[in-house]
Amino acid sequence: MEKKVPSKLDMTDALEEAGFDILFTTTSPKDEGIMHDAFFQNRFGPLSKAWRRGESFWSLVSKKELALVKSKILEMEEEGVLEDYVF
Repeated sequence: MEKKVPSKLDMTDALEEAGFDILFTTTSPKDEGIMHDAFFQNRFGPLSKAWRRGESFWSLVSKKELALVKSKILEMEEEGVLEDYVF
């Protein structure tokens, strides 16, 4: 799988090489994300293109794989097991 986000060191090196002065760097604590629980607790989220755009992982999923995911979500919902699986 291709790495999509440069490391902090790679990023600062690239910026310095481009002539930027690095005054400081920071990262969010691991438990602080941009997405909130409401995003992740949406069991139908993967069915929505807009929802999938909120997580870069989905850009790596082929059309065939996405069709399988969508089908499985709908199947699990019809069987009444999706909510227990997600939560």
